Amino acid sequence: MQCIVPVTNLIDLAQPGRDRSVKFTSPGVEENKMNSILRMQLAGAIVAVVLGSNVLAQSTAVTGTFDANRISYVAQSRSPFVLHLYDNFNQAFLDPSKWLGISQCGAAMECVREIENGQLHLRVRSYGANSSNSGTQFSNSSVSLSADSVNTIKANVTVKNSSPTDCPSNMEVAHSQVLVQGSFFNGGGGTAADDVTAFLQLDRYAAFEPGTVEVGGFLLYQGQFFDNVDLGPVTMGETVIVSLQWDKSNHRFVVELDRPKYKTKAVQYMPYSISDTTPPLALYRTLGANVYPTNCMGSSVPADLDVSFDNVYTN
Repeated sequence: MQCIVPVTNLIDLAQPGRDRSVKFTSPGVEENKMNSILRMQLAGAIVAVVLGSNVLAQSTAVTGTFDANRISYVAQSRSPFVLHLYDNFNQAFLDPSKWLGISQCGAAMECVREIENGQLHLRVRSYGANSSNSGTQFSNSSVSLSADSVNTIKANVTVKNSSPTDCPSNMEVAHSQVLVQGSFFNGGGGTAADDVTAFLQLDRYAAFEPGTVEVGGFLLYQGQFFDNVDLGPVTMGETVIVSLQWDKSNHRFVVELDRPKYKTKAVQYMPYSISDTTPPLALYRTLGANVYPTNCMGSSVPADLDVSFDNVYTN
């Protein structure tokens, strides 16, 4: 079984020697610079989120192989798992037995975490400092699952707006990012840096195709990002179904993107060779909205992100 769907403007975050995806390039923007900046920005954000937290059926799947013009999906076996509804947000307020708030709005001018129209609504809008032409700021709005045995998170996600804006005089680039993420096990070193963290992201840079975000996944261990995979672009305002699964028996993570509007589905695998028998030191599972506005001398440059989650399922 094979299904072909087009893909454009993907960004390759893979480490050297693991070229898995189509590379994104744009006049005046260097890909390596964007990748390096993302790694530094996200590493800082992870530390902030963790420190700010109070806790911190046999199925057939498809996996992607990429070329310059299209993604091809080929059937592959996956370990069995059963999901149950965790929260459909059909109540007035977030359920404190299911969710933990994280105070990480930072310098955000607007920071929203609420139930709106039966969905979890996260929004953050922030500005870069106007006293420098180097560096970025960080703000986010997020919630953590209170359940401590979750290995799979599946949710409906709608990115309503994702609008990072670059500063022409700043070599760094603005960035906005929806994340489903969590620390799942410790590699055995006994420090938080040895926790293996998995991410599914809906990502946008200012240079991307207008009205789109890129969906993908990657892992973090001992300060190094690896196993970067792409699932393709989606449109702002489009409701998609995403999932992040720890497939422990096969020593890998699985990220999935389902686009009901177009009847397409993509799944990618992120294998690892790290010992996975030790629980994480800083345990967390988070849904979040992050923005990284660029600093810009004499001008307050914004980054805005508005996203809704619904029908969260877990194992």
